[in-house]
Amino acid sequence: MMMKLAALALLTATLFAGHANAAPISAIDLTAVGSSTFNYSGTLGWSFKAKSDMNVGALGQWDFQDNGLSSSSWVGIWDASNNLLASVTVGTGTAGTLIGHYRYADISDITLQAGKTYTIGSTFSGSVMLSSYAGYSFTPAAQLSEVKGAWNSSPKTALTSFVGSSAIYGGANFLITNEVPEPGSLALIGLGILGAAVARCRKAG
Repeated sequence: MMMKLAALALLTATLFAGHANAAPISAIDLTAVGSSTFNYSGTLGWSFKAKSDMNVGALGQWDFQDNGLSSSSWVGIWDASNNLLASVTVGTGTAGTLIGHYRYADISDITLQAGKTYTIGSTFSGSVMLSSYAGYSFTPAAQLSEVKGAWNSSPKTALTSFVGSSAIYGGANFLITNEVPEPGSLALIGLGILGAAVARCRKAG
């Protein structure tokens, strides 16, 4: 019995220790890449509705052929009132972290709220695409709905024009960095389990 209690105590101590972070999730998973691209001097991206609260910890730019950006890219994310919530510049070449055909730069975490609509876009002088071009396909993260392309002819400006389908411009992306259940909550669960075990041990004694 003492061995079981010791094991439970160790479990509880482990639950108290530090944050356990889930791996970041790409908002858009580009599952196939075609060959058609174009250049655009304004702001290109897409809009979406958040299905659940989520934290965003990095913004990124599509890297055609995954061999480095031909120029730096400015990436921003806005709310439905066109307020800029966060922005970052992803550096030229391989300066950004490559994850799933996009190069990312970190931002201070922001929280997107369930049921609200947002837009994300980038101003980039290199190759971009529309996902309805031949050979391209994508899957949005489960936390997103109503995904569709959007643009503005002015650089670094909120997206105010939208495509009439679920196609997106590539373009910008972001990483969802939600944490797994908070250590405080896990610790309370662990303490409850430990307390119940102690009570049973005392009754047995």
